[in-house]
Formats: sequence, C-alpha cells, structure tokens
Amino acid sequence: TKSFAEVAAPAIEYAEAFPIGEEFVSFINRNQNVLRLWPTSAAFFLPNNAVPERGKIFRQPALAATLRELA
Repeated sequence: TKSFAEVAAPAIEYAEAFPIGEEFVSFINRNQNVLRLWPTSAAFFLPNNAVPERGKIFRQPALAATLRELA
C-alpha cells in the first residue's frame, strides 16, 4: 500500500505544469461558454481569458496547493 502523499505526487507534479494536449484544449474550446459562467472556472480553464494552445504549458497552482495540503 502507498500513502496518499505517494499517490498524489504525480498529480501534484502535473498540476504544477504540463504541456496541454489536444483533447483537453478541445474540451475547453467546446465548453468555454459554460466555463465563462463561473469566474473561478473561467480563471482555471481559460488563463488570460483565452483557450490555451495545444502544447503550451498549462499550470493549475490552486490544485497543486490543495493536493500538497492534503498530502
């Protein structure tokens, strides 16, 4: 068995920064009108108020901080 910290470590690393893939970009693009209804969702998924480009580094610092706190 592993501790939560061990299991969460890769998720924390990805939340800190990862190159965003085509599927994720497509999801955000298709759903941006809905995401914009909630400021927190818009800030999370639409950095700089725009759909991120495929391959760009995507960061989720709030998620990384939450997972670190839980670990």
